[in-house]
Formats: sequence, structure tokens, C-alpha cells
Amino acid sequence: MFNNLFKITPEPFGLDLSDRSIKIAKLSRKKGKLFLENFGEANIKEGLMENGVILSDAKLADVMRASLSNLKMGALKTAYASCSLPEQKTYLRVVQLPKMSRKETEEAIQWEVEANIPFALKDVYFDWQVISPLRKSIDHLDILISAAPRDLIDSYIELFRKAGIKPISLEPESLALARCLIKGGVSEKPALIVDLGQTRTNFIIYAGRGLRFSSSIDISEDIMTMNIARSMSISVEDAEKLKKEIGMNRDENEKVFEAIIPVMTDLKEQIKSYADFYAEHAAHVHSGGEGIEKIFLSGGGARLKGIEKYLTTALRMPAEIASPWINILEPPLRETPELSYLESIRYTTALGLALI
Repeated sequence: MFNNLFKITPEPFGLDLSDRSIKIAKLSRKKGKLFLENFGEANIKEGLMENGVILSDAKLADVMRASLSNLKMGALKTAYASCSLPEQKTYLRVVQLPKMSRKETEEAIQWEVEANIPFALKDVYFDWQVISPLRKSIDHLDILISAAPRDLIDSYIELFRKAGIKPISLEPESLALARCLIKGGVSEKPALIVDLGQTRTNFIIYAGRGLRFSSSIDISEDIMTMNIARSMSISVEDAEKLKKEIGMNRDENEKVFEAIIPVMTDLKEQIKSYADFYAEHAAHVHSGGEGIEKIFLSGGGARLKGIEKYLTTALRMPAEIASPWINILEPPLRETPELSYLESIRYTTALGLALI
């Protein structure tokens, strides 16, 4: 998003900013191969950022500066960054237009933005791209439009200025996730990415050569942890430890399972509703008309023991933990010595941003 506005030459690092953490990943290219150059993270205290809105840019800038100076694998050699925008505050729409010239397309898209985004045109920044079809027989253009409120974008740019960061692009998390997880940017069959994070879960449907749908809801890892703490009358720290150690292993600890299962049931129902909606309303010739055929799990919540088995059984659809390295490392490699596979799942958005 806004690539043309900030277009420059240096390779950026990926900066994934969420309500509770900052994650950074920098890739470098040597002899045609990609390598992990730097990575790191920092926690964000409550009260600095909420629901994607910056509440204290001075204090948050301090956290960002500290995180940049405390990375693994050496010092960061660039101030340029590709930065995430909160999914719940951005708008992604796929619209269909008749085949026309680029100038006509640009004019038509302004009307589509006004019709599909709940803001006046003057109050948003927007960008768009044509999604290349898998088959040449398609008689229309599929256009992915991305938009965000101007005041939100301006607040992020000011934050980055205070932190000494030079953004070359800003884009919704879903675009970075898809760039990282969809091999070669092409999915012959529609796939659903479920990014289960600390405070929210993002749903992304990808088909053909482009993203088709995204949404964000407040199902989260934190809710699981709080459920365990309340049901077992233990501290949040102890509940978090149990969640990581036990997960959905019912035989090992019934109480932990019973605390987690309401969240997982809700997640299952949400996945089913999005898959059903896509199959009934959105699948058309760009993806062969099929419904969702696979679920990719990402985010910190994807590390929950037993989550892929539960969803595969409950939805009768294959669910697997997605590899954030599929477009970075040559197979069969799926981790680096410095960043294990399980830990790297938490860096998926940052790695996708670094791939821009």
C-alpha cells in the first residue's frame, strides 16, 4: 500500500506493529538467495496502543528505538522499513470492472472506493492493483483495493518519524501474510489463512494470484489464557505456561482443555461461516468456482498443541501450520539456526513485510 508514494531503492526491514508487540525481520539477498539478516521483538505495555490506534506516540517511539537497537544477529544497517497496518482499521475489497484502459480504470476505482469504503474519498489513502487471472478467458478485471483513514496513516508516519524509522510502504497485515505463506503467490485452489494472534485473529482468503477477502475478529490467545486462569484460579503467568505446555491435549489436563475449547469452538464456527460465504457468494471463474479446500494456520496461536488436528476433524478440511519460509528458504529447509521453526511462526507478518 502506498508503494509509489514512498518508493526508494534500499532493502527495507519488515516491521510488524500490533497492540502488544513489535516484531522485526530483515532479509538480505546473496547470489540470488535470501537469508535472514536480523530479527527481534519487544513487548508493548497496555495503554500505548489499543485496537490499532496509537495512544502515546512518544512512549511507543521509545519502545521502537529500543527494539531496533536490541536485535539478534547484529545491528540493523538500514532505517528503511516496510510497515504493517492494523487489519481491523484497514479496508480491502475486490471489485470487478469491465476490461478498460488504465486511465479509465483509475477513474472507475475512485467511484468504487466511495461505494465500498465507509469514509469520504478525501478522508482516506487508497491504492489498488489488478489481480492477474489464472485463465485468459476471464472477461473482466479483478481489482484489489486497499484503503485506510488518513488520520490513522498520518499518526503512524509521525510515530515512525519519532522513532527514526523511514517507511517505504504501509500495508494491511493480510497482504504481508499472504505474500509470506502462499508459495510463489499462486494458489490454484482457494485457501484460508487463519492468523491467530495475541489479541485478534485475522482471516484471509486467497485464490489464484490474489487476496479475495479479509476480516479480523477478537478471538485471541489472550482469551484462552484468561479462560484458563479464571477456571483454575491461577495467575495469568501460570495459565500462559499451561496453555503452552498442554494445549488441547485433553488426556494430559482436562481442565485446560475445557477452558480452551469454547474459544476453539468459536474459531471453528467463524471459519465455517467464512468458508460457506465464499463458496456461496464469492467463488467464481477466477478460482474455478470451488470453495475453500485448505486452511493455513499462522501467528503465535498456531503453536497451540493439537490445534491443526482439532480443526481438521471438526471442519472435515485439512488444516496445517503454514511455513513462513516457503518463499524464502530453498526446500527442504524450513528454519534457520538462529530462528527455530516454531518461533518463526510468530514472525510471519514481519517476514512477509521484508519480502516486499
